[in-house]
Amino acid sequence: MSFKVYLDSDLVNTIISAFSIFVGLLLNVIVVLFDIIRSTSDRKIKLDVLEETLANISFAIVLALFCIMFSFTTQIKRWDWVSPTANAINYYLLGLFITTLLMIIKRMYALFYDEINEAKKRIRKLEEDEYLAELERKESEQNNQIQ
Repeated sequence: MSFKVYLDSDLVNTIISAFSIFVGLLLNVIVVLFDIIRSTSDRKIKLDVLEETLANISFAIVLALFCIMFSFTTQIKRWDWVSPTANAINYYLLGLFITTLLMIIKRMYALFYDEINEAKKRIRKLEEDEYLAELERKESEQNNQIQ
């Protein structure tokens, strides 16, 4: 039984180009993760999510490389069984890559959302400290004027 849905050469070129770009982008995301890891100190949950995200990104890079490889093999016409097998494997890998990419996006959103909330807390703390310092300064000026 065969579905006879094959990848033509234009689609293979598009897949190869797209996955080549994804590999580069995912490598850049790994650099961003290392930057976040360096700034994270004591939050174990965040470190666990970072570790899992790094594993997902590494897996997606390997999947992309395998997709590129199997995209090339779909064009082999020498043996009758190679192209259908490579097509089936390629479709599976494409689905797995898309699922992994969605998981990476979800985790990156959670990490960046957490980073933004931490930055907001730091800003609020600084504003609160500045406000208290201003109140203390005014109070000391009033005390100095009274004396």
